[in-house]
Amino acid sequence: MNGNRKTMLIIACIVAVYFVALNSVLQSKLEDIKEPAAAYSETTQLATASAETEGNAAGTAEPEPPAPEPPAPEGIVGELAVGNVVTFGSYEQDADLDNGKEPLEWDVIGQDGDRYLLITHYVIDGKSFSDKTSDHIIQANDDATAKQLTWAKSSIRRWLNNDFFVDAFAGCDQSVILQTHVHTSNFRYVAGYVSETYAHLSDSELKKMDSIGGDDTDDYVFLLSVEEFAENFQPVNPWYGKKQCGRAIVSPTEYAKEQGVKSKKLTTVFEAPGDQEGLSNVYVEEIQPYVGKDYVENGEICSWITRTPGVYQGGSAVVLITSDYSCFDPAAAKGAVNGIRPAIWVEG
Repeated sequence: MNGNRKTMLIIACIVAVYFVALNSVLQSKLEDIKEPAAAYSETTQLATASAETEGNAAGTAEPEPPAPEPPAPEGIVGELAVGNVVTFGSYEQDADLDNGKEPLEWDVIGQDGDRYLLITHYVIDGKSFSDKTSDHIIQANDDATAKQLTWAKSSIRRWLNNDFFVDAFAGCDQSVILQTHVHTSNFRYVAGYVSETYAHLSDSELKKMDSIGGDDTDDYVFLLSVEEFAENFQPVNPWYGKKQCGRAIVSPTEYAKEQGVKSKKLTTVFEAPGDQEGLSNVYVEEIQPYVGKDYVENGEICSWITRTPGVYQGGSAVVLITSDYSCFDPAAAKGAVNGIRPAIWVEG
């Protein structure tokens, strides 16, 4: 009997161990089944999200608002008519770099059919006509030895048609500016004006001192020549043999002054020693009516260069338009910093 009980206990233990092992195996299998199910559930969620996105794209759900487009260039703001001031492009003017560039104002000074000649309303920068990057040519004088710098070879021309052109005008605005064939003559022969300083010299001596205009160019941005200045600014009655340039009087921007442009007080320009009363009368009668109101309010004026070569040994000078009673300075150094007023032709 005792033997039978032992046998039964052994059998019961074996059965218990068997069921424990079986339960462990079943649990393992169950986990294997759950994991693919979870993976399937995640895949289903991703697929559902993808389907919803595609559905939105297909118009089955509310579409997302489109991204804002960059602002279009403003183009020329204002009426293109001779005597008007328009706004076109932008450039640093208040010398505060943190607030970005300011809208650039232009005087409409000439018209040829549906084309209009513009020049900046202010002197906007200070640059030299030529620097170390400018190319020299041999002057066509008697001994053909003097080297000089011309508009075609100058650093100011490169700057105007590259750095300034890109900086001041957005891509679409650039297309508004017309390419212009630019001819530069010799100042002494075309302007009929020789500074009193050189009036005593003979023709042969003047020729040796003369500069040549250089090659013609095709430019988008340029400096006025003396001829273009005379045609569009129309200097008025001579006084003591000097033309009055009231229309040429202009103020510099704060940025231009920072770049080295020298300015004068308008109130002191016509108080020169000698004939103060005469100067004052000329200013009131011949010049003041043409001076821009904002220049008077600003109170500071400055001179600005042309592209026309001056009368100076070796062609080292350029003609300066002076903001005073003398109008022209034919001996402004090409390497000196002077006021810059870019000019452009645009189509109306």
